[in-house]
Amino acid sequence: MSEPAFSDQLIAQHYGRIRRAAGLLCSCAWDADDLTQETFVRAVEQWHRCRNRDHPETWLYGILMNLDRSRRRRIWRWLRHHTGAARDHLVEGSHDDSRETLSLLWQRVAQLPDSQRQAIVLRFSEGLSHADIAGIMNCQEVSVRTAVHKGLELLRHEFARSEQRCFPEAGTATDLINPLLLDVE
Repeated sequence: MSEPAFSDQLIAQHYGRIRRAAGLLCSCAWDADDLTQETFVRAVEQWHRCRNRDHPETWLYGILMNLDRSRRRRIWRWLRHHTGAARDHLVEGSHDDSRETLSLLWQRVAQLPDSQRQAIVLRFSEGLSHADIAGIMNCQEVSVRTAVHKGLELLRHEFARSEQRCFPEAGTATDLINPLLLDVE
């Protein structure tokens, strides 16, 4: 008896969540689209490796995270080779309202180190538990908790720094970002 194939129905069922996670991992919609497409191409090619076919979302997130790590490594190698730079500058944004601040927050999340960025995206965008994320990232649950904590601390620090540069007289950015970060911890 042959094993069931990866179907269009599975793609339709999981595409939205995988695309949303890819969008938060990447700062460019086109890169997110490419990452999502490549995730499903790999899933089709390697469907025989999926252990839990009734609930393949954890496996799909794992593919997405591995592809994102590979993509970022390629970008870093190219940047170091062609510019000598290891990091892009963080995007400066407007702190006028919470929508723009939330957008800036996710842009800054995209700049975090791999493990922190991936843990934060899976935890707060996708609502996965620390245990599920540990399974996806192939690490201990305590490592996920640490990555989330350190990532949130970096975000708080960066927003406080940018606030001092942009708004030395008022706490606009901190007033907006702290409730967002506190709600998600």
